[in-house]
Amino acid sequence: HYFIQSNLRFQMTMASISSEVCLVCKDAMDRVDCDPNVTLPSVGRVHMKCFRCQMCGIPLNLTTFRFENHSMCLTCSNHRSTDVEDVSGAVTRIKGRLFNPAAILADFQNSGCLPNERATAAAAGDQSLEYGSSYIETSSERFMAELRSFQSIILAKSQMKECFQDVPPKTNCITSNHLNTNKLCECDEKFWIEIPSHDVTPIEIELHEDDIYRVHFNGYDHWNYYTVEDGAGPCILSFKQEVTAGTREHFRILVRGYCHIAHGLIQPTAISANRYEREEVVRAVGKEMGFTNPFVMVSHSRAKRELLKLDEAFFKRQFKVGVVYLKEYQRSEEEIFSNLPDSSRFEDFLRLLGKRVTLKGFKGFRGGLDAISNQTGTESVFTTWRGNEFMFHVSTLLPYSYEDPQQLQRKRHIGNDIVCLVFLDGPTVRFRPSCIKSHFLHVFIVVRPVSTGGYNVSLVAKNGVKHFGPQCSPDFVFQRDNTFRDFILCKIVNGQHSAYNASKFKIMIERTRHQMLGDLVQKFKMDTESKKRDCHMENGRGTWLPFGAVRPQSPLLDAVFERYENANKLGKDLENEYISNSLTGFICFFIHFFACVYSCFTTKKAF
Repeated sequence: HYFIQSNLRFQMTMASISSEVCLVCKDAMDRVDCDPNVTLPSVGRVHMKCFRCQMCGIPLNLTTFRFENHSMCLTCSNHRSTDVEDVSGAVTRIKGRLFNPAAILADFQNSGCLPNERATAAAAGDQSLEYGSSYIETSSERFMAELRSFQSIILAKSQMKECFQDVPPKTNCITSNHLNTNKLCECDEKFWIEIPSHDVTPIEIELHEDDIYRVHFNGYDHWNYYTVEDGAGPCILSFKQEVTAGTREHFRILVRGYCHIAHGLIQPTAISANRYEREEVVRAVGKEMGFTNPFVMVSHSRAKRELLKLDEAFFKRQFKVGVVYLKEYQRSEEEIFSNLPDSSRFEDFLRLLGKRVTLKGFKGFRGGLDAISNQTGTESVFTTWRGNEFMFHVSTLLPYSYEDPQQLQRKRHIGNDIVCLVFLDGPTVRFRPSCIKSHFLHVFIVVRPVSTGGYNVSLVAKNGVKHFGPQCSPDFVFQRDNTFRDFILCKIVNGQHSAYNASKFKIMIERTRHQMLGDLVQKFKMDTESKKRDCHMENGRGTWLPFGAVRPQSPLLDAVFERYENANKLGKDLENEYISNSLTGFICFFIHFFACVYSCFTTKKAF
């Protein structure tokens, strides 16, 4: 028995060494095609591309970086001082309003954010509020406060639907036209313009709340639970053990409600439960949230795929984007949609965006265009970038009708997009977003070519759209290269996700999420009632272990552990069966010993 346990620890150590991961992106560091990495003293290793301040995005070095243990993030020297008193005060205010929806709703109407969001912003320099859907991980204390007020937050958000109003971001935008010095856009009362920035921020897709499960849980050992609470409705809890920064022990928890998602790390000492008993820990989490109905473990064999499908319903990787061409002195919608393809600079811009494809017989993402009978034109522009697909609805490539001055065939597609690229062909032309009437268009990325061969870029968006990156100045000249293409495509992705915060989409998304989440919980409930027994689940693979034996993210270790777990069980059975017979026990010991040696030898070959 001792021999088996010793070899088990050895194999776990070997797997831990062979599966070290980046502290920021959680990708393995030992792959052949891995990016360059840097070792941080007493912290761990990170990819060179991830070695940036997670607050402002500037590159770091070994003398300027700071690793925040409470939030597990890298910061620069400008973010070294965290106002602990403000965070503690925010947490105290949350605890005083735990199950008082009226107070939370009144607080939201006065300050524009929920208590848990304000507490997160206090520790992150208010960036989590301005970036809206982007996710900044909270500390254990703040996250526990958010869990305790989970039901109140859902109830407050459901009541806020009736008084929800679209407002511009509090910073990084211009809302008055007399303050606007932007040479590309004009400002209307329902829109805001991004203020110039001295530096170009990193070109990175912002982490959305619907992508948390795929990043932090999918592919790792975790367990899923469900419940239906009167105050919160259907809820799904995803739960796993995690060891961060080498020795810090945490539980990572994701709780999904129909209008609120809570995600973070908590320390085992933050809850009153035996950390080695999984069910006891889950019951303690439910008690902290104030739930009267217990969480039930999901036994559905396709639970992981169903949860990923739920997230993909709102976090899409296929984008249909409008592209309009604007000439000098054009101010009306009819003039813009009546333009014909007669500009070489516009054609160069389209070639930079993507590849022109023939629609008839096209098998990729079509974005609502006809690929059978050419009713929406014969060609369009299509591209892929970082796993995302883009179909551009180019106004000059859509069908043109001489008998229709409004060009409804073109407006029908572009007017139903969320993000639109506006190409200004002229040194003095400016774009006014209110000239295009649409309930869906919320983000306009305005591009103007310059005489040197580059491009100026600016952003104008509707009120209710949260500010998003990457940010740049309209005076900054992009060269005609892949950096400019990456910037535009990243701006499209982040812009569409941020637009979902506007009331037009937010109410529809919450209504759809409520229906889908209720159906999924009902499916899990029916499957659990039909089985009525514990089983090996695809969504909850592995065994609950003490933190000293938590397995890293290595597929090889699963087979190793299961092999030694079976051998360990066999050894105990033999010991109990033949403990009274010394001769038989001695023979069985040697058989067991040589079987384990052979098993170790064959397993080391895999390493």
